[in-house]
Amino acid sequence: MTANPYRASLRQAQRVDRELERLFGKYLGSAEHPRGAVLTAYRVAIRAIQDIYRRATPRLEAEVRDVLNTLRMTLQGIARQAVGEAANLGASSAVVQVAAYQKAGVAVPVARQLADVEALTASWMAAVTGQVETVATMAAAGAEAGMVEAALVPSHIAREGSKWIASAAAIGFSGWIEGLPVAGIPIEDVKFQRQAIAAVDGRTTDCCLAVTGQIVGMDEPFKLTADPRPWGNELMRGPFHWNCRTSTVLYQEEFDDGVTDELRGLARHEKGRRAEVREKIADVQQQLAVEGAKPDARRLKADSRDVRRLRRELKRLRKELSDS
Repeated sequence: MTANPYRASLRQAQRVDRELERLFGKYLGSAEHPRGAVLTAYRVAIRAIQDIYRRATPRLEAEVRDVLNTLRMTLQGIARQAVGEAANLGASSAVVQVAAYQKAGVAVPVARQLADVEALTASWMAAVTGQVETVATMAAAGAEAGMVEAALVPSHIAREGSKWIASAAAIGFSGWIEGLPVAGIPIEDVKFQRQAIAAVDGRTTDCCLAVTGQIVGMDEPFKLTADPRPWGNELMRGPFHWNCRTSTVLYQEEFDDGVTDELRGLARHEKGRRAEVREKIADVQQQLAVEGAKPDARRLKADSRDVRRLRRELKRLRKELSDS
């Protein structure tokens, strides 16, 4: 018996979601992934600049610019590698999805267009260049070390990187499958639709919980109904926001044996879980207020035993709200 091509395609989309999270950690870094390449590059650069200021070298401006240029070249290499890996990830997902449908006897016209890795890398690097030039100008104007360090932060660059990594995966997929008019095939002759597949866990945004399972035509945008949605209410493909882990699956209704209902059920369950935890948080905060304590999780020396217990519970609930 031939495997259901939609379910096989869904597994590929879910693999892309998982791999995007891995790429974010590996290349960008975070509190959970402190050795991410971008974070590491910034730590090296900041230590070098601190040393320059400590030595009070007469060539301070030139040496700081050398460090910044090295940082920029390092980040460009990171960006090119990350974007290229993500583009290949999206294209490989498309290839496997097409093969699954073809094995089931369904003809799938494909365009086989590859993502422009250099253009995507350049888009990411525009943010890097802006930051580096700002810091270089500050150093030239005699800014103190603390001010220079405060301006040289990786969070903005990492956030920007998450957009272009996820975009590369999405374009890698869409270029292979969705560029059908380029392949000489009228879009109205395509018997497929597209479906958004989010990684559903404690970190999934309300935006992606709302959009997961949504089905649209090959030339129709996904409609976003919840926040965050920084780039609009209708988008042809992800990412839908920073650090987005939602990918796309090739969809034919005849093969949907209840999967879409399952996907939407998972999203509803996660929404309900969060609502319950928020209610518990509000209840604990109210109990803290009754005890005459500030409704937060910070422990104070003057806290009574009951207040300490409530603060521990509040901390636990807040962690539960952000965990899967």
